[in-house]
Amino acid sequence: MKKYNFLAIILLVIALASCKNDGIYGVRDAVATDAITVDNATFYERYPFTTTSVSAGGKIEIRLKLADGSPRTIKEITRVAASSVNRAINPTAVQVATGLYNTAPISASGKSVTFTTTVAEYLTKKSLTSLPLNGTAFYDLQFIFMITLDNGDTIIPLETRVRPSA
Repeated sequence: MKKYNFLAIILLVIALASCKNDGIYGVRDAVATDAITVDNATFYERYPFTTTSVSAGGKIEIRLKLADGSPRTIKEITRVAASSVNRAINPTAVQVATGLYNTAPISASGKSVTFTTTVAEYLTKKSLTSLPLNGTAFYDLQFIFMITLDNGDTIIPLETRVRPSA
């Protein structure tokens, strides 16, 4: 009997000693070192949102910021895509050369860059005459960006939505 107890204890010690965290565990957060956030987001739902007032001119400003811990800097916003009102948009929209909202790169220096447009420009580029209403509120405008860093890496952050108000 002592022999079996001794073997059980030895097996238990071996089993516990073999357990270690080797960093290969498959389910974990994949937090990017070079994460891009929307610095002027007024609120978040699933995506960052900024707001604009149509009656005040409809200026749209989206400030994209690279994480402070990143050793990189932002070189430019390489491409900008925008969806038609209330249409889905995804990262492939900025990976193509056609149908882009903005084709000219927007230069940056440092850890942030600002994209600026207006509701009027959005309507012109999306061939709309006015912003459609969802009941009593306007539909959200959706933008997605391709950002190039100083080392040539590209990042496509989450889409940013703009919620216009009257």
